[in-house]
Amino acid sequence: MSRRSQSKDIYRDGRMTSDPWADYLHDIRFCRPPQWSPMEHVDILHRHGKKVKKTFVTFQQRGKALTSTSGVARWQRVEDARYDRKVEAALATGEWEALGPRHDVTQGTKEMYNRGIRIDEVTGLEPFAFITALAGERDVYMSMSRYWLPQRKKKFVKEIAALYVDIDRPKESAKHWRPEVELAKALNTLRDAKKPLPSYAMYSGRGINLVWLLQSPLPVQATGRWQSVARRLVELLSVYNVDVPASLDVCRTFRISGTVNSKSGDTVTPLWIQGDPYAPFRHDFDVLNDALQPMDRESYLLERRMRERSAWSKTAAGERKDIRRSKDGQRHSRSQPTAKLTARSGQQRLSADLDLLREHRWGNGEIPSGARDSWLYCYTVALAWTMPPHALERSVRALGREIGWSETEAVANMSSVLDRAREAQHLQERQAGGEGIGDCDNVHGAKTKQDTRYRLSAEAVIERLAVSEQEIRELNLRYVITPEIRAERERERMAASRGQETTPMSREERKLTTLRRDWEIMEIIAANAWSVRKAAAELGMSSSTIGRIVRRLRPC
Repeated sequence: MSRRSQSKDIYRDGRMTSDPWADYLHDIRFCRPPQWSPMEHVDILHRHGKKVKKTFVTFQQRGKALTSTSGVARWQRVEDARYDRKVEAALATGEWEALGPRHDVTQGTKEMYNRGIRIDEVTGLEPFAFITALAGERDVYMSMSRYWLPQRKKKFVKEIAALYVDIDRPKESAKHWRPEVELAKALNTLRDAKKPLPSYAMYSGRGINLVWLLQSPLPVQATGRWQSVARRLVELLSVYNVDVPASLDVCRTFRISGTVNSKSGDTVTPLWIQGDPYAPFRHDFDVLNDALQPMDRESYLLERRMRERSAWSKTAAGERKDIRRSKDGQRHSRSQPTAKLTARSGQQRLSADLDLLREHRWGNGEIPSGARDSWLYCYTVALAWTMPPHALERSVRALGREIGWSETEAVANMSSVLDRAREAQHLQERQAGGEGIGDCDNVHGAKTKQDTRYRLSAEAVIERLAVSEQEIRELNLRYVITPEIRAERERERMAASRGQETTPMSREERKLTTLRRDWEIMEIIAANAWSVRKAAAELGMSSSTIGRIVRRLRPC
């Protein structure tokens, strides 16, 4: 195609004379960056700056073992063990028809095979040959974070290399969806909002991955800050069919440049790069945080210190609290207040607990049909308090695909939660417009005076999902907890605030301990035939205390 015909194509698709994103579209189409090889993609994402030993990056591929002869043997043992378990189940149930033949991994499979490679050994002979050979392979993924061990699990995350937003191709308009136009619009949205542009944008075959590379990797202890900034990026680009769970998952994997998407047949390739094509611009995380958050970090820390000082150092009457020093020299208040959860913060904790519960029970894969509806209902109710309805519906569609439903089934089953979220937004918009609360009506035309979104208590979630006390303690859940565990944690917090080395006992435990002590004293008095005065003198207690014990425990 000639340059002139391409120019006409741009005028027809992008309307360069009127659309503000046409200049980005021109750069994307006529200044296309070079195709990265898989090794170049790994170097750009993970081999920048200081090399840290014993840090792993993980790879995934569907249908083919990612190692050589030793790897094939290892995965064949995994498949054989899985087949043996199926045989045991068939022996127990007698259902031999569904057993099927034993699987040979060299013939391909739909399972995802994983391999971890140390970053400081990527240039070694075997790892280099393995990564280079990925060019042209189908469905190959690379982790965006780095791990202590060669396993892609949250508990093994060591460093976070980038921020990212995953934009999917919508099914409704798949025929008219064009990645260049969608990327140009997204870049223009960020420019108009005066927000940092991504380091590069990668076409994944059925979507776009926007990646903000970091100058230095973020330690895992800063995951909360990372998710807060990622959530702001998702909110800015929410109109572009963003996959919210993928964009907020610290363990997410994305396709590698030079590989092939088997669903579309397209090659994964960079569409747009900021800066040098082989050394994209890298962002300082603190600068990103200040640019995207409503308050810069220094102002936030100052306000938090002032808020804590006001809440902890003064009583409701404005008087100073009695603050003392514990044995370790730290300052503690005698009565530190417990933070009261709002509806939004409580449901945010609930969504985090549900993520941990899902990973613990089902490993972030498909959820069995018996628990699928209950888990997604609880998760959708929690998300309804943290995002607008249009983003909530996209999240429900994405989650439905992950847990084993179609998008239509997921939206239909969660329709009541989605309707109530729309009613709440409608109410907020009417109130923001200056109308009285009593004048607001919901989407069905009925009058409403309060937020209609569902809220789930911890007891309701425990009952719906049959959460055991062992799971609560093992996963250290923060919202989905029983009243007994909540009281136990409160006692531990109070003990820590007072500088105590042991946890204070509950009222029932104190009563039981006192009763045991009194019975021991009563047995000593009866064995020696002491009077009240004699027992008080021998045991070093007051006569009134001994008399009270005798009157309470003496047989009638």
